[in-house]
Amino acid sequence: MYYKAAQGHGNRNINDYTDFFKTTFEAIRRKLKLIKENPLTETDYLPEKESTRFEPLTAEEIERIVPALQAHNPRFYLYTRFIAYQFIRPWHIARLKAGDIDYTKDCIHVADDTTKNRKSRYRQLLQPVKAMLQPQGCHTLPQDYYLFSSADFAPGKQLYQNLSIRAAETWKRIVIDGLGINKKMYALKHTSSQYFVNENDNADLKFLQQHMEHHSISQTEIYLQNKIVKRIDETTVKMLDY
Repeated sequence: MYYKAAQGHGNRNINDYTDFFKTTFEAIRRKLKLIKENPLTETDYLPEKESTRFEPLTAEEIERIVPALQAHNPRFYLYTRFIAYQFIRPWHIARLKAGDIDYTKDCIHVADDTTKNRKSRYRQLLQPVKAMLQPQGCHTLPQDYYLFSSADFAPGKQLYQNLSIRAAETWKRIVIDGLGINKKMYALKHTSSQYFVNENDNADLKFLQQHMEHHSISQTEIYLQNKIVKRIDETTVKMLDY
């Protein structure tokens, strides 16, 4: 269930799994009598009436969201910045370690055991993310520490398997329920990419394709195999103010 949510599966699909496991555990409890309680009895179903899956956020919505997230938890705001700027999937963000960040070369290494095709990826570390990592002391952490290792998004030694679920719940509580903005957290990725293309003349689509892990152009695979990071000049391009 955690894996499916992190990969972007819809609530209806996840609810089908929840229903299946609830029924299975109930059969184990009542018929086989191997357990005393159904561990999923109190598990709620996710709402299925949602807005468009990846509907972009408006500038006005972002102006409301940013201060709300900053006030709630700066660590969670940093987590969402990895989506908005680095385009890293939630399941992968949970597995980022301090040692994956190279502050000298401005690179992020996404380990080969966390990508869909089992190949290592290197992302340009963009300034908006770097500017938050260092003040929060991420550059001083032990290399094997996860950047987000607990329910409050603090760093630590242990992998927090439920992080993507926790993030989705936190976003829902603050943004969807609190601010009344019925758009998913992953909309940040699509909002940022659309802004990049629309607001920059001759936008570097090759950079964007690599950054978003879209592999329809064979040349992109060559860059990745050689571990060549295609970069943009952050002083000359406009990026989403998130």
